[in-house]
Amino acid sequence: MKYILNAILSVSTLYSATASADVKVYNLFSDSIPTTNSRMRVCTLTINSPDEKTAFIEHSKQINESVDYIELVPNNKTPQRNTWMKSVCEQLTRKKVSCDKLVLSSHFGPRLYGESRKEIDLDYLESLSCSSTCAALFAKRKETYLFTCNSLSGTADDNRRSQSSGLLSSEQSSTRQNYVAIQIAHDASRSWAEEAAEARYGNYSEGGSFGERFLMAFGNSIPEHQVYGFTSVSNIGSNNTKFIRSALKQNKQLEVVMKSQNMVKRSGYLSLDEQIKKRWTCNMLTKSPEEVAPQIVKEISTPKTEHRRLYGSVIRFMTEYFTPHHKYREDEIEYPSLAQHTWFRSLQNNKELRAYTAEALKTKDLPSSSRLRWSAFSYNLGWISQSSYYSHLSRGLYGLMKPPYNVETRDDVLHYAKLFPEAANALGPIPAELKANSESRNKIEELLPLIKGF
Repeated sequence: MKYILNAILSVSTLYSATASADVKVYNLFSDSIPTTNSRMRVCTLTINSPDEKTAFIEHSKQINESVDYIELVPNNKTPQRNTWMKSVCEQLTRKKVSCDKLVLSSHFGPRLYGESRKEIDLDYLESLSCSSTCAALFAKRKETYLFTCNSLSGTADDNRRSQSSGLLSSEQSSTRQNYVAIQIAHDASRSWAEEAAEARYGNYSEGGSFGERFLMAFGNSIPEHQVYGFTSVSNIGSNNTKFIRSALKQNKQLEVVMKSQNMVKRSGYLSLDEQIKKRWTCNMLTKSPEEVAPQIVKEISTPKTEHRRLYGSVIRFMTEYFTPHHKYREDEIEYPSLAQHTWFRSLQNNKELRAYTAEALKTKDLPSSSRLRWSAFSYNLGWISQSSYYSHLSRGLYGLMKPPYNVETRDDVLHYAKLFPEAANALGPIPAELKANSESRNKIEELLPLIKGF
């Protein structure tokens, strides 16, 4: 009888603990959220699968944790890109909610997307992290879980291999080109795929690797802040959930339990060098070009070791806003030339930046889009001749027409042909390797008449 009574009490105690678990689950947009300073707030960005979030909520209930889970993605399935995140920041501020932890679940490549039909571009996420209006999401966190592919990828080889790359024979053995083929197979444009490969494997990135950019966006000034993410492809949510439950149940480090799944843990505390890069990035993303350009030119006029890591971003910024005919929005706005600004001469006389750009243009694997931008930048500053400029334009545009191809190829090529209309006239003979490939030859013959239209 004594044992039966103990068993009944044990079951009763377990039921009581489960029933009294102080776990609350809210949606930021549809629920009223009590204002409190004592409860932990776990924000969830469920852009794709809810599986990972559910695993954390279940564990919190099992251990009787006092915590609020606040879903930041609206309940509706209306397709939206970027701007919905601004509403998230506004709601967090209005409801006086700040995030102690974040659980992000999403597909990635070339943007965050998933079943919710909400999308976020990485550069938009970076710009939000720069704004004080979104401090509730970015400033206080001590733990961040990025359940999305490549969220902490760096220079190490990606463990995936393209099954049917369509690469030219000269590129098939290249780790770098394999990575390009993988991204294109996932419907990324060639320009985006090449830029991603340069950020991971090259020396002339225009913004850093995915891992650097995610850390830059989600990093903050909290010394104990830890970020969990993947160095390569992430598993589907239901598979991730098995590992999350196991780690939480056994009180083991998640990155240890998920090591076989490419998960790692990084410090989310920004170092001094990272803070400098963050400041530069934020200035270029959030301030008007006319305001920030003279500040940048003044700062890089004094050579510093860390500037080399930032030159790529500077060149992209300058060519996006000041090179004639360079317009990223679909309108007829033409940005003024570099030469009409008072800081032009100082930029033109920057020997370190000039040497860096010349060095990059000699590189075989420089992304085709970067070759177009950087040669235009050099030509506008008088660093290269017109014939050299046209040679780079031809090489860059043909580079965008290399296999493999996907649904983005046509728009990608025409986009850059429009941005650099002089490239159509600069095109030389079709490179021999492209001409020898029947698929490439047919694709180029299809695109050339359209390119000439610009």
